[in-house]
Amino acid sequence: MATMRLHSTGRYVTRFQGKDVYLGRDKVEAEKKFYKLLLLGPEKERKRYMNLKYLMGQYPKKSDRIESVRKIIEENFADYEPCQFGLMELRRFRDMLIPNHCRTEVNRLVRELLAFFKWMVSWEHVDIAHYQTLSTIEPLKMGHSGSFEGKKVSTVPEEAVKTVQAIVNDSVSAMIEMQLLTGARPGEIVNLQVDSLDRSGPVWKISVSDHKSAHLGKTRTLFVGPRGQKVLAPFLLKRKPGEYLFSPKDYLEKRNKEASKPRQYPCLESNKTDRVLNDCYTVASYRRAIARACKKAKVEHWHPHQLRHNAATEIRKQYSVEVARAVLGHSTLSTTEIYAEVDAQVSERVAQEMG
Repeated sequence: MATMRLHSTGRYVTRFQGKDVYLGRDKVEAEKKFYKLLLLGPEKERKRYMNLKYLMGQYPKKSDRIESVRKIIEENFADYEPCQFGLMELRRFRDMLIPNHCRTEVNRLVRELLAFFKWMVSWEHVDIAHYQTLSTIEPLKMGHSGSFEGKKVSTVPEEAVKTVQAIVNDSVSAMIEMQLLTGARPGEIVNLQVDSLDRSGPVWKISVSDHKSAHLGKTRTLFVGPRGQKVLAPFLLKRKPGEYLFSPKDYLEKRNKEASKPRQYPCLESNKTDRVLNDCYTVASYRRAIARACKKAKVEHWHPHQLRHNAATEIRKQYSVEVARAVLGHSTLSTTEIYAEVDAQVSERVAQEMG
């Protein structure tokens, strides 16, 4: 099977039709030349590499949505070459999504697949005209698509939040509280590190590098007031520089404390686990921890992103819609620079008074 490897000379090389072909030192350019060689190779070798299953594996984007797309493609269109996947196949792909996804999510997943085809255009795996043809598919319309409508994201009742916080470990409880105080997205909270905190002023600042709008050149700063500082203080004492503030390993601490108590049912099996815990939570593991707690407490299921709505609702109630926009980091590209300084000042004042 043809592969590309790094030669001792620092150049990329591949074995093609019995000869070594050097592809250059730049990896991106070398990969382009490598794929072009595969197109020139024998029919069997070309089909092995140029089907959708293989190319989906090379697609660099990683997310829950693209994984859902990848699964359907591998199960139903794995052997298709890109040029064979036309509008009829795209509609069939969409029909497979409709029973299990709401209308807006179906439209999002179709856009993910179109983004994959756009990537293939950039690598010359498919002609741009083919991508443009696929892009003509219209999104599903409300009430005319046969798909169901998703529930509107709502706030979480305060009682449900407190009930879950009493069940989960210290890290998950603190992440919930920090979302309520700062209006942060789940992904912004789970990746917080000790070094990301600026504690030089009365209001602490957290510079978030990996956030939703980072690719647009937009900066994101979380402001932590007295209440949030009180939440973070215990974690700053037990974490070293460079470590994540919130760790799944706190689960072990909570479990060990519970194990030291007399068992109510000694005959039951031990609650020991072979799970390997990471250094930090992911958005998915954070969501699952809350889901398990909801199930255990027998309260209606809710997810972390709803906490952002809780924060927005509270800020709107006490201040204004514009202040909520500033704190939560909502803005259009045309006004990002205009509101940058105002956002920082307003967000800091809200943190001082509320969080």
